[in-house]
Amino acid sequence: MKKKTIANIVMVAAIALIAAACVIFALSSRRGEDPLVDAYLSEHESSAGTELPEDSSPKKVILKKDRATEIAERVTEPDETVYSPETEEKSVAETFSGDVLTDLPATENAPAADTFRETERGIPQTEANSAPPAATERAETEKVTEAGTETAEEELVTCTVTIRCDTILSNMADLDRAKEPYVPQSGCILSATEVEIDEGDTVFDVLRRVSEEFGIQLEYNWTPIYDSYYVEGIAHLYEFDCGEESGWMYRVDGSFANYGCSSYKLTGGEYIEWVYTCRGLGADVGAPAW
Repeated sequence: MKKKTIANIVMVAAIALIAAACVIFALSSRRGEDPLVDAYLSEHESSAGTELPEDSSPKKVILKKDRATEIAERVTEPDETVYSPETEEKSVAETFSGDVLTDLPATENAPAADTFRETERGIPQTEANSAPPAATERAETEKVTEAGTETAEEELVTCTVTIRCDTILSNMADLDRAKEPYVPQSGCILSATEVEIDEGDTVFDVLRRVSEEFGIQLEYNWTPIYDSYYVEGIAHLYEFDCGEESGWMYRVDGSFANYGCSSYKLTGGEYIEWVYTCRGLGADVGAPAW
């Protein structure tokens, strides 16, 4: 009977030792993660004065049963989820993903479920803002620009103007000597230039415009009897500078008009020539006899 009792005690002790060893093994694997475990292991190691052979496994010691049970309970407790913005974002993404969203009722302060779209970060968006603002704005700007360009091209009206004094080169003997420096060797003061015109513009308006644009000297006066401006001089070359019948005349599309230049209204596409006549009141430049 006594032997049986001793055997039972030995068996209980062995079971206790095995249980303690399992707890120690579990605690050793938590070394470096739980400050309480580290402190207790360090304390027990220093008091025991014995170490296991060095290997890649954490050191193991036997703890008292009550202390081991307390720590073992802490070790086996499930980890609590740590809150972070990413966790909340993931939760929101899961809430607004798939068909689950369609089951959510629309409230007074929230848009209907079918207006949401699933995004990479789980942020709801509607049809109105589904397209990138920059792309939408750029597309609208391009449309407006194209429309504006087409309208401008359709409304753009031009004519062409040129200013020449070739006839003076053939009558240099009659030219005032003080005016010789103003006569170009080519006889061309302004080569053919396209000019934009507005509704109601006249031949005189175009002449004045190109003179201001290219810095060409121009002198004119108003003639009430003809109800028009009369051009006296262009580029410092005036009437009577190359004879008694010399002066400036204009023709449009090859034809001379018998009225003042500020009375000739343009419609667009005309070819205007200002020419200097020296003889015959325009006969040397092709004007008819009036």
